[in-house]
Amino acid sequence: MSKGMKKSLLLLPLPIFLIFSLLLPPPTIASLQDEVQHHHPHQLEESFSESLLLRPLPDGRLQSSFHFTIHSNSNSTSHFNLLPRPLVQLVQHSRASEVHLSLNAGRWRYESWGDPVRSFRVEDHGQDGEWTDQELGEDSIASGAELWAILDVEGGEKATSADRRRRNSSSSRTGLAVDDEEGPFTIPSKVYHDWKSLTSSLAGLFCASLDALDQRTTVQPFRAFRRKSLASVPRIDGEGRRRQPERLLHAFLPSESICTENLTPFLKLLPCKGSAGLASLLDPHSLFQAAFHGMAVHVLKKTAPSGAEGGYEVTMSFQAVFSPAVTRDISRRDWSIRSLFGKPLAKSCPLAKESTIRVMRPEEADPGDGGAKATAQEAEETDSKHRHQVEPLPALPPWLETRSKIGSREDASSRIKRDQGEDEDEDEDAADSEWEERNQMIQLEWRQQVERSPDLVYDAKRLSAYNGSLDIQMTWPEELNFEYPKSVRPPPLTASRILTGHGQERGKIHLTLRNNLLTEDQRVIYFEQLPWFVKPYLHTLRVEVRADEFDEEEDGLVRFKDDLTSPVLEKLEYQPSVPRQRPLEIEAEIRLPASSEVHLWMDYDNEFLRYAEHPPDAHRGFDIPPAIVFPLEEPLSRSAKGKTLHPDRPIRARLGLAAGSKGRRKNDHGTQIQKATMKRKASDHDHHVTRGRIKRIYTLPRLVQLATPDFSFCYMAIIFSSTVIALIFGSVLNGMVRRFTDIYI
Repeated sequence: MSKGMKKSLLLLPLPIFLIFSLLLPPPTIASLQDEVQHHHPHQLEESFSESLLLRPLPDGRLQSSFHFTIHSNSNSTSHFNLLPRPLVQLVQHSRASEVHLSLNAGRWRYESWGDPVRSFRVEDHGQDGEWTDQELGEDSIASGAELWAILDVEGGEKATSADRRRRNSSSSRTGLAVDDEEGPFTIPSKVYHDWKSLTSSLAGLFCASLDALDQRTTVQPFRAFRRKSLASVPRIDGEGRRRQPERLLHAFLPSESICTENLTPFLKLLPCKGSAGLASLLDPHSLFQAAFHGMAVHVLKKTAPSGAEGGYEVTMSFQAVFSPAVTRDISRRDWSIRSLFGKPLAKSCPLAKESTIRVMRPEEADPGDGGAKATAQEAEETDSKHRHQVEPLPALPPWLETRSKIGSREDASSRIKRDQGEDEDEDEDAADSEWEERNQMIQLEWRQQVERSPDLVYDAKRLSAYNGSLDIQMTWPEELNFEYPKSVRPPPLTASRILTGHGQERGKIHLTLRNNLLTEDQRVIYFEQLPWFVKPYLHTLRVEVRADEFDEEEDGLVRFKDDLTSPVLEKLEYQPSVPRQRPLEIEAEIRLPASSEVHLWMDYDNEFLRYAEHPPDAHRGFDIPPAIVFPLEEPLSRSAKGKTLHPDRPIRARLGLAAGSKGRRKNDHGTQIQKATMKRKASDHDHHVTRGRIKRIYTLPRLVQLATPDFSFCYMAIIFSSTVIALIFGSVLNGMVRRFTDIYI
């Protein structure tokens, strides 16, 4: 039907229009399919999966990580089924190929809780039967808001003269410099325009203060936050100009917090919202009482192997750390889904392709020094105290149904009748007994397999197997009171950053990186982003290595001499700050010798702010974003002899070289070292790369005290001046206007 005919039909009276519409031939299914195929030549394929990780922590707390993933092959701006349209459309409008946003509150304790991301090998029980890697958790655990995005430089139209005048006028009002010409540290105007469009749209979508992110808080990382395949791409070419087709911009807002107004739009982006599925457990009253809680949204524009666009992948996560042993009158770490989230899982999401709950068994800490000297009775009492129970256990999976494995009663009856030739009643009884016996055998084998597995996996789509609702409980029957562990196995790498000094004019940055691996060196990227009013001096940078002491004969470890004498600061890239225009950025590649600490010190000065640049709570201080450490590749293996040092052995001293070492490492490779290394690699599978991106370790944000003026002085001066002027003006006016006359009484 042509457009002119449609317009004429709309002008006809209603009875004539109805008669004329009845005379027209109805559209056929083939014509509708042709129209859909014309607008969408590729078949739309979208899938939604959700998972929940429950991991007991060594200090009695519990980590819960919700993970929602949506895959789509659609590149359209409006043709979506499961993809959240408000989120994807703003990413398309800003010409971004990847966007990551996180909002967190609280402190993540790496020393006690370990890595927030856990990797699992998942078997596909379909036709292929392949094993895939599944990662649950989120690396972005920095307090406040963090946003980074990869924006297209070459895409889009060139900025017009009117756009330049508008941006220059806005930049002159804000005091920011936006340049159309490319340089080693400048952001092109169209890229910055897309960045501001992205921050403003995300601020409106998630009800956050992300619109405050401007050029004064935005940096362009050199190697940080890049994917593993792009980590070695140089930033500046031989002519000193940047020639990359896309820019990676990163910004921190450490003073931002997370609350219910951020969680509500988060739930609205899910296919089943918060009414069904695992998202129904996201109750703000329970989540925001946790010691640590945060949410993250990641949008990735996929690329097909041929180079064409391959759709989008949206990952949304929410994780919280509960304290069941602290929030009760009795110090017990028993927990259940009802006690954590206020209700059990009662309704599954019908749009989810997969919905799983994975419960990890607790990793009990070492008892301490008395482990070797403890008697058999004490060891048995300790084991019984730490023995836990999980109810209910995972139900029999669909691919292991009883009828598919042993057949039905009729099959068993016909087989017995054919083999033995007995009566029908006896055949029926024998078939029932055989069916029940095999059914019990499969149930017993499945229960034994579940009890031996390190984690329990529940299918949240089959709630009928759990009487309509799923309420997982983990209890310690023999544990009357939870005893906090004296020592916890440390992670392979720890990082901390503090600000030292006195006064409000200057201070010192102290960074500590510790390599807890006994026989392997590590290389990391140290990323520091400081606001413009904090000015560190590179000429004051000082590096020191403090190695652990060990006995060569007892521990079987020997250290190279050049491990400590060679420079550990291998590469340093620095972007200076511009007052009121651009923050400072430092990226350093550091080598960490095995079983040692690397300390970095750097002096800094604080700038004086103008009167109007101070926030309302100026005496509280200014939030400094956390530093980020990126481990690079696999650790460099070192050899040792004899036996290995226990990972939890305490540090005895800090020395340069081991006694008796002559700068050579013996060539005797102990088998126990190889076994320990293989065990570590099996448990921490590729622990330096998560979801194709280099892993991140965050330090704590800090407060810096700046020199603040006496804000009450101006008001006192105004009040005093007004009082004096009022007295003088009143006296003069009284003398000029008042008239004295004689009054006779």
